[in-house]
Amino acid sequence: MVSLAVSPNYQNDHTLFAAPRTQFDLAGVLKSTNGGLSWTAVNAGITNLTTVALAISPAYGQDQTIFLATLGGLFRSKNGGALWTRLTNGMSEPVINALAMSPAFTSDRSIFAATGSGVFASVDGGDSWAPANNGITDNDGRLIPAGFLEISPNFANDRTLFAGTPQYEVGGGLFKTTNAGVSWQVVNNGIPQYFSGITALRISPAYAGDHTVFAGVWSNRVYRSIDSGASWQPANNGIPSQPCRSSSSMSLLPPPSMAAITPSMLARWRAASSAQ
Repeated sequence: MVSLAVSPNYQNDHTLFAAPRTQFDLAGVLKSTNGGLSWTAVNAGITNLTTVALAISPAYGQDQTIFLATLGGLFRSKNGGALWTRLTNGMSEPVINALAMSPAFTSDRSIFAATGSGVFASVDGGDSWAPANNGITDNDGRLIPAGFLEISPNFANDRTLFAGTPQYEVGGGLFKTTNAGVSWQVVNNGIPQYFSGITALRISPAYAGDHTVFAGVWSNRVYRSIDSGASWQPANNGIPSQPCRSSSSMSLLPPPSMAAITPSMLARWRAASSAQ
């Protein structure tokens, strides 16, 4: 399973979207309206079934909007998946690696995409897009592909996102913006450069108060920041040696716990401020 999206109105509509993918079966997008008891393919308009990520509107119950990232472009449905439209206005990069939708999407219409050409931003609900890459470069000033995105739960006020680059680029790793992508700064303090390929990224639901972010990296697995990314410390006690592979493999549980899926097992560990 590549991605799973649950309707914010699930209590009433029991709706889920799934993007399964195996080596031999590209199923595209599946939808359930009975809590997962049965599923139906909803691929009308999708021209590339190599799915990567789903992002569902916080107001899905009213606007029926969901976004799909694929390795062949970005798609949007405004009718609950019945029909998808590829979004090409300003989106020049076909390879979409991750999506981050503003929690206040209904009012600010903001959504961001991590792509092979850095980060793109839309402030009109996906109708048009523009590069938002200023600062996402290596030490030689070359643009770095973005693999992961996390948006602050308090984005309407703090305008904060984190972006992770999967390559071991010199000068790559983790980037942060506090102005909705107008400019980015490297925030790798505490993460060794040779481990700076980011493989997972999660931000605390209580970020406005606890300033906590987690990042999965190659080799040294998980790092934690409790100062909004200014510094990072290892948070690996109890995790086996395999690296976290993707953002879907790391989830926040009720504080102070986290869970991570490695290639061989599920690990749950405490992430209190004293843990190392």
